[in-house]
Amino acid sequence: MCHDVCMLPDRILVVAPHADDEVIGCGGLLARACREGKETSVVVVTVEHEERRAELAHAAAVLGISNVSVLWDVPFLDQIDDSTIVGRLDRELERYSPQLVCIPSMAGYHQEHRRVAGLAVSAMRPGGGRTSGTAPMSVWYYEAPADVSSPTGAWSPTITVELTELDLQMKLKAMEAHESQVREYPSERSTGALEALARLRGCQVGVPFGEAFAPRRLVI
Repeated sequence: MCHDVCMLPDRILVVAPHADDEVIGCGGLLARACREGKETSVVVVTVEHEERRAELAHAAAVLGISNVSVLWDVPFLDQIDDSTIVGRLDRELERYSPQLVCIPSMAGYHQEHRRVAGLAVSAMRPGGGRTSGTAPMSVWYYEAPADVSSPTGAWSPTITVELTELDLQMKLKAMEAHESQVREYPSERSTGALEALARLRGCQVGVPFGEAFAPRRLVI
């Protein structure tokens, strides 16, 4: 893995299939971006219960996220057709005009993560359904600890976002805010697993902590 040193852009959007995916995959990036004064937005595709919405709001407050949108209050996406999801994502992209969008890995183990990632790519096509006709300059796939069990085995991140210890602690605190979802170590949904992965991604490039991403699109 190489260490791509870069400044984070001013407007960042994270697309999360479910509440807590934004923290698992991008909690450190979001904490760092908020600390640096960037505009951060999270679009969660589905949140079923009010309890989960409250947890999402708590986690967003911990990280300092600027904007949070929830698209549907259903447990699963199998009853919503592809074009409807793409259309809603189009509107969110129009609303936030992000320069960087982070989406789940297409190599992830979860079928809804892979579906949302593919539909997000469709929504971000240049000259797509947005009034402006513009597309985000950069699109990155993010990872979860359990992506090692990917059905494709094709996950190979090449971008590392360096995190401070404070960024990591904010990520772990935000995960704890998703109280109904967090599990005891060594579960991949534990704060211990997230810390272990952050340490691993950091030491792979010579920094204390990091989050890893794979580029779908990167304009320099």
